[in-house]
Amino acid sequence: MNSKDPVIFRINQKVFDKLLVDKGAIANDSISFRIGHDELVIDAKLVHGRFNEVVRSIVSTLKEVIEREEAKQVTTILLVGGFGKCELIQAAMKANFPNHRLIIPDEAGTAVLQGAVIYGHDPSIISSRVTRFTYGVSGIVPFADGKHNETKRVERDGKQYCKEIFSPIQPKNKIVYRGTSIQKRFPINKSNVLKTSIYASTEKYPMYVDDSSCKKVATIEMALHSTSHYIDIEFYFGDTEIIVKATDEGNNCTVETHLTFE
Repeated sequence: MNSKDPVIFRINQKVFDKLLVDKGAIANDSISFRIGHDELVIDAKLVHGRFNEVVRSIVSTLKEVIEREEAKQVTTILLVGGFGKCELIQAAMKANFPNHRLIIPDEAGTAVLQGAVIYGHDPSIISSRVTRFTYGVSGIVPFADGKHNETKRVERDGKQYCKEIFSPIQPKNKIVYRGTSIQKRFPINKSNVLKTSIYASTEKYPMYVDDSSCKKVATIEMALHSTSHYIDIEFYFGDTEIIVKATDEGNNCTVETHLTFE
């Protein structure tokens, strides 16, 4: 693609005229474009300027992924989707990843759709996924002076604890295979009802559940047996969902909720 070549967009003249009227747009001589019949011709520099930020973001994200330990053996980049046909993104991929083989299928624009259809017929073709977030629950630990925030200090049975600690179940950027189950046991206070919130964080190991990187994604409530001392929290990674189960070991009662695997 010649960076000096103008970019031509096909658009219905009547539609474009109506947009100008509705938006109150006024042609500006400082912006190089012209309209003729069914064409909107824009100066290449203007188009590049608008797309550069998007392209830089894609390149930055891909660099982050490729630098992970799990991706050290990756030697090929497959460019698919409608944007995969754009020569701007293709040029950026070649310039920023010269040591990787770049493959652009003839039907790049429909590859995502075709893949979705194939997956719909046979979900087992995807055997593993990489977690985008760290998943966990709110926990409580002995308070450590100089380490924990004073606002989180609570006293229980004469001892000092730190509340709202992010207790991770599954860290981000880790491969989980379909059907993987992770279970952890947590002590509970003397109570008739348990209310446990599930959190997702963009950080690998956040400190507190109310950190800016964290968000609450679900809440589980259940009645507890009078003899209960522990609750078992289980994360089950399925095809497109994460099933979270809370089990009261006192009466073997289980409550579950479903999260979308993002």
